[in-house]
Amino acid sequence: MSDQPSRIDAILEDRARFRERIRGLEAFLALDRPDPGQERAAAWAGELAERLGDLRRHLVRKFRREEGAGTIQELALEHPHRADELRRCIVEHRRLLDRLRALLADAQVYADGRSPRNRRLRREVAALLADLARHEREEAALLQRILVRDEGTPASGE
Repeated sequence: MSDQPSRIDAILEDRARFRERIRGLEAFLALDRPDPGQERAAAWAGELAERLGDLRRHLVRKFRREEGAGTIQELALEHPHRADELRRCIVEHRRLLDRLRALLADAQVYADGRSPRNRRLRREVAALLADLARHEREEAALLQRILVRDEGTPASGE
């Protein structure tokens, strides 16, 4: 890959921005939440929906860059013994985005002042954040294996 360092740098930069968003959402979830029906419950849910929407937009762009720019596909062609692992990353991107969309829809219903459809929204968002962080760690480890073991190139950043 002739422009591999610049693509890897872009991925590492995306990861840093992703971690910032995750930390912000985790901090928000750690704050006291009004019970459903209380005065500030809809405002809390509205802020959660905004944060989830921001995370979704970021992930869609990030995953599109990783997949659409050919990074994952090119790596699979250049490292065929890693192709299945790389394809699993793409499949998991879809699953994670589907879960995020569903939680965002639940938060929006709650933000509209209606009773939340999902009484475990906060817990499920926290679980999604943990799964996103795990996915990113596994993806970073895979990139490290490709760059260091397969190509013998020390990777920067992580």
